Amino acid sequence: MVSRLKAKCGGIFAAALTSMMVLLSASASGGLCFGERSCAGGFPSLNEIEEPAEDLVVKTKSPMKAVIRSGLVPGWGQLYNEQYLKSGLVFVIEGLLIGAVVVEHRRADDALQESKNISKSDAQREAAWLRYSRRIDKRNTYLWYWAGAKFLSMVDAYVDAHLYRFEEGPFAVHIEVRPEAGGGVGVAVGRGVGVGVKNKVGSGVAR
Repeated sequence: MVSRLKAKCGGIFAAALTSMMVLLSASASGGLCFGERSCAGGFPSLNEIEEPAEDLVVKTKSPMKAVIRSGLVPGWGQLYNEQYLKSGLVFVIEGLLIGAVVVEHRRADDALQESKNISKSDAQREAAWLRYSRRIDKRNTYLWYWAGAKFLSMVDAYVDAHLYRFEEGPFAVHIEVRPEAGGGVGVAVGRGVGVGVKNKVGSGVAR
């Protein structure tokens, strides 16, 4: 009786050990997965039992490229970030300020030439010099306005590039409220790429 029991236990132990070795060898060799997928060895891979989530590529923008573009051409950084309305607005504002600088510089130059004209009377030359001073002041004021607008447009392009499609990035948080079978209301909180894509660690249901 004892010998028969020992033989039966030994057979069960040998079968369990053999099964474990077969599964471990199949997992190490990258065997097959459960479900509809098939594998060459006929055994499932322990590493592939769980279906991995599909990788979603999120398009991003380079903040440095946006800043350089905005510094070179008015509105180019916003256009790079696909902010088309903002790009047109920046282009118009900077264009008007640059045009004002050019106009005032030319007027100041004309007034300076008139102040040096010896055929004019002293009063006329003095008046021309005063006009020259006012034009120079206005030109410099427009230059400061343009510099401020340029700086703000570059900062805006930099920030927009960082926030480009932020709602689809890895830090996006999605909250979904849905009815449950028992009559309650479930709240699913997901974190991850894309709307409706939930991170296992950050998702859950609350009632």
